[in-house]
Amino acid sequence: MEPVIEKPSYRLLLIGVVVVFYGALAVLWLEGSAAAYTRVMALWGVRAVNLPGGWYTRNPVPFLDLGIVLSWHECRAGSNVIADKLCSQSHVANYPPLWLYTPLEWIGLRHALLAGLALGSLFLGSLVFILRPRDGPEFCIAAAACLSHVAVFAIERSNVDLILFLLMLATMALWRRHHSVLSFAAMMAGGFLKFYPFALLLLLTRERLRRLSGFAAAALLIAACYVAWAWRYIVHIDGMLPQAFYFYDMFGAMLLPLGVTAGLGLPLFAFRLLLAPALLAGLWAALWLAEHYADLLAAIDWTEQRLSLMLGGSLIIWFCFILGASVDYRAIFLLPVLPGLLALRERVPDRCFSRLMSLGVAATLFCLYSEMLRANLVAGLTLLLGHAPESLLEKLPLVVCFLLREAVWWFEVVLLAGLVLSFVRRSASFRDVDALLARWDGHA
Repeated sequence: MEPVIEKPSYRLLLIGVVVVFYGALAVLWLEGSAAAYTRVMALWGVRAVNLPGGWYTRNPVPFLDLGIVLSWHECRAGSNVIADKLCSQSHVANYPPLWLYTPLEWIGLRHALLAGLALGSLFLGSLVFILRPRDGPEFCIAAAACLSHVAVFAIERSNVDLILFLLMLATMALWRRHHSVLSFAAMMAGGFLKFYPFALLLLLTRERLRRLSGFAAAALLIAACYVAWAWRYIVHIDGMLPQAFYFYDMFGAMLLPLGVTAGLGLPLFAFRLLLAPALLAGLWAALWLAEHYADLLAAIDWTEQRLSLMLGGSLIIWFCFILGASVDYRAIFLLPVLPGLLALRERVPDRCFSRLMSLGVAATLFCLYSEMLRANLVAGLTLLLGHAPESLLEKLPLVVCFLLREAVWWFEVVLLAGLVLSFVRRSASFRDVDALLARWDGHA
């Protein structure tokens, strides 16, 4: 298949769409109508916070998550931050302690508006850079991704996951250029900020086994020193993590068994009995995909920009999915997956594989919009019933929506894990391990 030539006009059109859409949201906020802003956010499945005229009036910006982080220094110093209401919510930092030593904390609430606008603009600019539509269908996919519930949610809250997203892009740029030490340092720094970027360390399997062993030893030593220094902070973080809601703005492997257990009134131990085989089945399916398409993917250059960013996003999504429940804004790491799936569909000359990649694109877009669909379904049922449904089992459409969402998420994660395992299977470290095993078998 001949490669599609990128046309700058599609990227300019994407920039225009992004500017108009998010500019309209900004104008709506500045206009000052809390009711109108809330209704528009609700259409996108986002619970609006810091409304005009609300308790955040001394600093009226919608960037709640960023505002909380920016308040930490002032709250610890005993300042009266917005009549102490923000400090009452964030008197203890619920992120790893390295955040307390970053310049972000010292920006302060007085600069929250500029900080939120700058962070959101950098994030949107990075999307235009990584999505890079080259024809009409790719433009539609890119525009849908940029305007998705997940993107709007992340920007409305200005969650620090946006910072980790930008750090992931920088890390993958270093990795592509084979700056191994610098990319390793960026992976470790990201992990100490939010833990889940540690998943990117798997990409170091590209190195020869001896060099990988050195990185592994360094990572363990640095992590041990960090844990010894920060232990008194780390032990309290688990208790401050958001509670998992199986039918809300979250994703994760635990949500399906949690929903089934709660919906059928099963005892709590049934949750673990369901989760363990589901994880094992997902791992088996990912391994099968990696093995089944091994020959087709043998010649793929995973260091190409679109494919490398897909690897980075896939690893983080996979790591977050299996370890717990994540709020939907963390699904922004699905955004760099889209161009990678499109690239694989174009480069691998196999009809079945191309269809699989097309399904992957559709599943990714569904995951980016699933909470928006759920929220509007609940709003519609509330309008019809005259009251909000009190349980998932009250109406069949809610059950279907829940099962469909979880099925698509599991398909998405298994597919991405299979692609990552395809990369690992062809990596230099894996080949070195194969050679060592063959040598030992020969001596045996």
